[in-house]
Amino acid sequence: MFSSLVDGYLADPKRQKNASELRAQLVAWRDNHARLTPLLASAKQADDLRTLSEQLSASATAGLAALDALGQNQK
Repeated sequence: MFSSLVDGYLADPKRQKNASELRAQLVAWRDNHARLTPLLASAKQADDLRTLSEQLSASATAGLAALDALGQNQK
């Protein structure tokens, strides 16, 4: 589903199609790590989940920066 949103966004020369949906999903992924961290702190064997959550949050932050750049016609 996310890849379909990205494809639609990139196919739109005005970069408006799916922009709000993409941004909402990326914000959710970015912010989820902060909500998940307290739960993982007390969970045994949560290191892999913590790492994945951190990576997803960082990737979402990069995705939001890319959306901003593309929306402003920047490389």
